[in-house]
This record gives sequence, structure tokens and C-alpha cells, in this order.
Amino acid sequence: MTMLRLAGVRKAYSLGPVEVEVLKGIRLDVEAGDLLSIMGPSGSGKSTLMHILGLLGRPTTGAYLLGGRDVSTMNDRQLSAFRNAHVGFVFQSFNLLGHLSALENAALPLVYRGLGRREAQRRARDILEKVGLGDRLDHRPDQLSGGQKQRVAIARALAGRPSAVLADEPTGALDSDTADEVMQLLIQLNREEQVAVVIITHDPLVSMQCRRRALIRDGVLFEDGAGSDPAQPQSAGRDHRHPPRPGGHDAVPAPDADPQRRAARGRRQGVLRGALAAFTNSLREAAHSLLRERLRTTLGLLGIAIGIASVIAMISTGEIATGEARRQFEALGTDIVTIKAPSGRRSPGIALDDALALAAAVPAISAAAPVIRGGDFTHAGRRVGKGSVQGVTASFADLNRLELAQGRFLSDLDAGRYWCVVGAEVAAAIRRIGTLDVLGAEVEIQERFYRVAGVLRGREESYGLPFEVEADESVFVPIVTTERTMPDAKLGLIIAR
Repeated sequence: MTMLRLAGVRKAYSLGPVEVEVLKGIRLDVEAGDLLSIMGPSGSGKSTLMHILGLLGRPTTGAYLLGGRDVSTMNDRQLSAFRNAHVGFVFQSFNLLGHLSALENAALPLVYRGLGRREAQRRARDILEKVGLGDRLDHRPDQLSGGQKQRVAIARALAGRPSAVLADEPTGALDSDTADEVMQLLIQLNREEQVAVVIITHDPLVSMQCRRRALIRDGVLFEDGAGSDPAQPQSAGRDHRHPPRPGGHDAVPAPDADPQRRAARGRRQGVLRGALAAFTNSLREAAHSLLRERLRTTLGLLGIAIGIASVIAMISTGEIATGEARRQFEALGTDIVTIKAPSGRRSPGIALDDALALAAAVPAISAAAPVIRGGDFTHAGRRVGKGSVQGVTASFADLNRLELAQGRFLSDLDAGRYWCVVGAEVAAAIRRIGTLDVLGAEVEIQERFYRVAGVLRGREESYGLPFEVEADESVFVPIVTTERTMPDAKLGLIIAR
């Protein structure tokens, strides 16, 4: 039975405007049980031919039949599934997964195929015992010699019962004695399993042990066999100058026992069971890998935890900063507007009558509080605050969210009278002088005495006021009184809602 057939396969690459032809009309037949070696110098097209045989690349022109199926019409997903079922690979560098045991490495293609874990490991165990590694099933690659690693790779290639095994320099990384052992193993398995084996090699000694030999040079394949002229290009195998006759001996049979047909029939019978098995295998493999690399898993989880904690900390810090900024803006009052008169000696300021009539004249303003800033103040002949005198109206406290600790704030009935409200620091300074009861005490402002009607509650932060005023260290008096007693003071500020 013909397992591999290349008919007029050509492969070319475009390098800008130049087209480089790597394979030039390759014709090749590989029968079941064939042991074929392909030799050639570097750049002759061996790797490109191996890629096409292994379904890792597509020919530019020509036909490729694998197990009787034309693979040129398959998409990438179909090629991957077909490659897993029909092609086994053996590499020079072994390509084993370091965290898996020999048994798990050999069973991996079967797990990817969706086979149950027990069945996959049973098949892998059988083939590992056949290649002489029955006592090394639980060993990882770093616990195996080079020859043993290559035996695991061969077992992995054969575990899926492929149509063909492609070996790329299988003895290239081994010493001569081990290389001979590996070749004898390949020859034995080829004879016993009747699987087609194609070996790409540079070693003439390896090539001489194969029943069929071919040479590739400059993209042309030459057969080196009995009765053939190696100097003349020809097909490696049968003569295909005439197309095969239907039903004749050249026809490629597709027996009922074809693995692809069995796999398709199995998929039709149990799609859900296969999907569940694949998911279970993947989950088990992930958990197994995590448990195998405990230190790496722990460090990875620790890194993830630190990363998540850092993100949470950054988000929390941002939220706290945002909340603090929002609180400050809310304390300032987003509906508060300050109106200032032009600064300078020649500025006439704002007329008090205009300021008092602002709320009634402008519908958008619900309340307005004009402010006249005056001079210093004393108690018992001593300074009791670093602030200044503020001439205000009754609405000033409400607009600025001032709270009283004692007494009351100024009212419209206090206009023209000598009442005042002191800040918390001023009240504390008055008590230190000796006046225990601040309410009713007198504060002297420009040779006039004002009686204290209220004491403000202390404010921890000055940004709570819509404008720059130190409420704790200031004294507030009726604005009309300020205008009468301080003719030089000008109304330069209105706070409005």
C-alpha cells in the first residue's frame, strides 16, 4: 500500500521580483513498511521536502497523497488533525517537554487527539516497553541519556499508530554507539510495525542501513538503488509516466481500517464525549504542570497576588484622592461666586446699596454677602488675633458654612450697632488674658468697643471658605457699622450664591 505519494511537487519562494525554485518536480512513492533515507548537501531542499511530507508546508504545484487522501484541499485545522493522526516526527534535538515524564511525553499526541487519559497512557506504556524504556516511565528528560531521550521521541512518534514516521537527523546529537542503537531500533520497529519511515540524514552510515536510498541535489531527487543510475534524475519508487489505472495494481486503496475513517466514524458517534475528554485532559494537564513546578507556580501566584494588590492599592489611592478633591470642592460650594472690585487706590469699590440689592435685582442670585475688610483689633489693650476686622451681613455665615460654638451670629437688627462675632483662636486668646466668659467681653476696634455676641467653632482647614479669610483669627462686625466707623475701608468683595 502506498502511504506517501508526491507527484510533480514543486516549491518556489518569491524574493521580491525573483522567484527561487527549491523543489523541482519531485516524484516519490513510499510504501507501507518502507525504510527510506534521503541525503543531500545544505541548501539542496531537504528541509523543504520534509516540511511538505510532514504537512507543515504546501507545495506550489503538484499533488501530495497521504494514506490515500489528497491533502492539498485541506485547511489548516484539518491539516493539523490529519497530521496528528497520520504523521509521527522524530527530531535531532528530541523536542521533549522537560516537566513531563517519559510516559506523559509519549502520550501527549494522543491526549491532543482527544483520547482518554488512561487509554493514551496505556498505548504510550506499551510502545515505551517495546523501545526498552519500561523501567523509565516516570523519568523526566533531564534524568535520561541522549539515547533514551531519542527512544522516548520514537515512542511518541509511534504511539498514535501513524501512516509514516519522519525522522530529521535522528542520530545527529548522539555518539556513534548510541546512534547505531537508535538506528537498529528504527529498523526493528519499521519491520515489526510495518510503518513507513523516511530519514533525512547527512550520515552515509545511517543511509546505508536503509533498504531504500535517495539523494536530493538542487531540488531534484535521485534514486540510488539496484539497476538505477544515480547520475540521472528519476522518481524514487514506481514509474509514474502513465497515470494509475482504476482498479489496477497502481491504484491507492483506501481500506476500511483506515485510521482517518475510523476517527471520523468515532467523532460522529460521540462528539460530546470527545469534547468532554479533551477538556478533562487539558484541565488535568494544567493542574499536573502546576503541581510539577511547585516553586515556579508559587512564585507565579505570588507575582499575580502582588500585581493584583498593587492595582487595588493604586485604584484605592485614586479613589481616596478623588473623594478628597470632591470633598474640598463641596466644602467650597460649587454654586458660590465671588465678585471682586478692581484693586488699587483709585478704585471706588462697590456701593453698599448696590451689593445689598444684588439678590433682588439678579434672578440667578439667591443670596449675596458683601464684605468690607478693616484694620486690627485688641482686647484689654493686647492683640488677640492675627486676622483682621470683617464687616459682613447676616447671610455671610450661611454662605460660608460658619458654625457657632457659643452665642449667635450677626443679624440684620445689628446694623449700625456695636456687636461682633470672634473666631475660635481670638476667643482662646481672650481667655488666656484672663476673661473666662468670652460672650459679653469687649473688643476694641479703632477706639470703639464691640461686645462679643458669638464665638465661631474652630475650622481645621481654611479651604472651606470660598475666599481667603482666616475665620478662626478674625472678628466679624455689622457691615453698616464698619462703613460708618471706617470711612477709608472700601467694599471690594461680594460672595453670592
